[in-house]
Amino acid sequence: RAEFVDDTLVRSRYVGELEKLIARRDKAAAQAAASYRPLVQRLEQGDEADTRSRQAIDTFCLRSDVPPAISRFLRDHWQRVLRQIWLESGEDSTDWQDGKTVVDQLLWSVQPKVDIEERKRLARELPQMLQKISAGMQRVAVPEAARAEFLDACFALQTAAMRGSAVTGDQAQAAPAGGA
Repeated sequence: RAEFVDDTLVRSRYVGELEKLIARRDKAAAQAAASYRPLVQRLEQGDEADTRSRQAIDTFCLRSDVPPAISRFLRDHWQRVLRQIWLESGEDSTDWQDGKTVVDQLLWSVQPKVDIEERKRLARELPQMLQKISAGMQRVAVPEAARAEFLDACFALQTAAMRGSAVTGDQAQAAPAGGA
């Protein structure tokens, strides 16, 4: 303080030293933070994947004709499949589109089929659709009991669809063992 008085050279010298100190600390902080950048990016990607997969499933589940068993499966399990696809391949990928297309097919498969051509189409497309769903469940390690429960509900819903009738949520839950 005694040296300062109104000497701008003294002030300039100390300000310069302070700026060097700040620059060294900023550089050290940036280097320390650099190792955390990949972790932060993965967390942000995970959050984005959660959001996008939830939005995709919500789009399907908000329809009034979605049976509760299907809605529960989509929210509990297929959303995880879409999340994994988003992380691995992205939202613009063929895998992402295929994951959503399977849901469209699933929802169509449980709607009543009154036309013989629709029944034939369901019988023709059902094995491949169920194979894709099974692969997705395996991809995210859906427990065997949950798989069986879902496939039993699907069987009841799709059998009723083939007969041209709708199944209530309670009937789908009481599906016979042996599944689709």
